[in-house]
Amino acid sequence: MPLVKEVAETTRGETKTAPITGVAILGEDSKKVDIIEIADCPFIRKDTHFIPAIVSLLKNENKFTFVGESSRGAEAIITSSMLESQDVCDGLILLSAEAVSKGEIEEDASYGLRVYQQILDVLNKGIGLESCIDNLESLDPKCRVSVKTKSELTYVPKGSVTAQHIMKFPLAGVTNGTGKEVLLAAKMLGEANDFDNILLYDSGRKIPEKVTMLSHQDNKRLMCRTIGYEMELKSIIKSMHPTMKICIVRPNSDLIIRGEKMVWPAIIYADNELQSDVSLKELGKYCVEVEVAVKNQNNVSKSDRKKTLGSFMPHHERKKKRGPKKQNSSMTNSLFEGAKSLKSARDSLFHRVLGGVGKLDLMQMKNVVKVHDSLKPEIQRINK
Repeated sequence: MPLVKEVAETTRGETKTAPITGVAILGEDSKKVDIIEIADCPFIRKDTHFIPAIVSLLKNENKFTFVGESSRGAEAIITSSMLESQDVCDGLILLSAEAVSKGEIEEDASYGLRVYQQILDVLNKGIGLESCIDNLESLDPKCRVSVKTKSELTYVPKGSVTAQHIMKFPLAGVTNGTGKEVLLAAKMLGEANDFDNILLYDSGRKIPEKVTMLSHQDNKRLMCRTIGYEMELKSIIKSMHPTMKICIVRPNSDLIIRGEKMVWPAIIYADNELQSDVSLKELGKYCVEVEVAVKNQNNVSKSDRKKTLGSFMPHHERKKKRGPKKQNSSMTNSLFEGAKSLKSARDSLFHRVLGGVGKLDLMQMKNVVKVHDSLKPEIQRINK
């Protein structure tokens, strides 16, 4: 609440407020009020773009900022509750769409929505401040070109997509054992750092081919496969089992990811890291290559090549001279049939690109990879 020395005065229908002298903030226990002097309060000018206005608010420990020519000449205040607005969300979506269309960021239409969710996480959970500010600045018309490479969300690998491009690290753990001390150590480590799962190392912090993840909340254990940071996306998807959708990435201190040495292991969840922009863009590329290969393989006329994969279903066509080839029934199902097919995965990708919310199922990803591998000779021939 802004504080003023005098009450407002109304003359001839025009109300003038007295100068703001500070702000009163109610404590968490609702019994204490902290007074912050005006000289210690952040401020922005009236003509400030709303992106730096949000950044100014988020950087302030008390999550507010004044509006005016100076802190002493403040005329209004912006509080954290004002950011929880559909107008703010819509503004971020429009800015991200504009930046994408101009090629200034390498993102999709849902980027603005994800940045808005980051703002809510900072305000409500107190997490992800630095990443949120980086991503907000990537949408600032004045500086987004110069900062776009800083954002984790705009990180795009060169060459093939591997584990290092999508993994999340560090992953902490305790040395495995049989006694209750291990469970106690895992519980203390997990609760102190808000971890869900703890890695159980062999002695000397060695990581075997198959390693155990421990949930410190219910003591449940889950075996996970260990992979290298250079494993390609296709192999990662193939290695994941529907009942064990996790991979642990071995550390490599010589590898620097986003400015940090990889001295701890990392993790890849099918329902998290495999849903990243980098991963989904690669899967989308596979879908396009499959579509082109299928059409070429079945001698589709040039006029029909504009049709989408969904409307071109060769197993429904009669076999004619120089017409579509006979399709393998198993591969046809992987292409077109059911909720796990390549076609369903492609539709889900389009939905995501257009701003929808959702995830690709692991079996959808497996079918995309399966079909793409089956058409590898045709794809290589086309790409020559």
